Amino acid sequence: MIDGIRALLGNLAPSVEEALLPGASAEQIRELEAAVGRPLPDDLVRLYQATAGIDPRSTANFAFGLVFTDLGSLLEGLPRLLQEGDGDPLSFADPGIATGYNFGRLRLEIGHDNGRSKILVDLAPTAGGEVGQVIFVDSEYGVALKLADSVSRYLKRFEDDLSMGRYSLQEDALEDGVEWLEPVRDIDVGNWYNSPAWLHVAQAMKN
Repeated sequence: MIDGIRALLGNLAPSVEEALLPGASAEQIRELEAAVGRPLPDDLVRLYQATAGIDPRSTANFAFGLVFTDLGSLLEGLPRLLQEGDGDPLSFADPGIATGYNFGRLRLEIGHDNGRSKILVDLAPTAGGEVGQVIFVDSEYGVALKLADSVSRYLKRFEDDLSMGRYSLQEDALEDGVEWLEPVRDIDVGNWYNSPAWLHVAQAMKN
């Protein structure tokens, strides 16, 4: 599932490839499933079996330029989500994404920007959505965008974009000895408000 991504990262950004952790234990995956209270998508399980995410001690990022959240950190944060509930409602969401909350236990974090935004596996979509779809949520603006119908398609998109040269290494980071992936503008979801791919969002929020 992730071998092609590893090979491409090994050529473009070896330190990013090296930051990918080994596969998660079966116990960790069972713990996550128990906390969520429902079965995990098969492709998410296969991803965790291949790698438990980016080592939190490293400085590295992943698909769409966000950090691949390690499973250990996700499990540590779940009790807080269960206690605090699902957060504030969204101002805008692509079709198939529930608007009543932003983060929660049925939106499993697989990516983050160390701030307001996360990439999530959505286990509770609305009509027209898919269980296990991958979404991006910017909690500051209350915006949710659909990135892929599944974890498998999310990873395939990342692999394809890497192979087409749509990621480079950020020059400022290189000066500091860090390999940090910089996506081209139309897949830079962390800056969706400046990207031509998501112009419809700002327009919809004005109306």
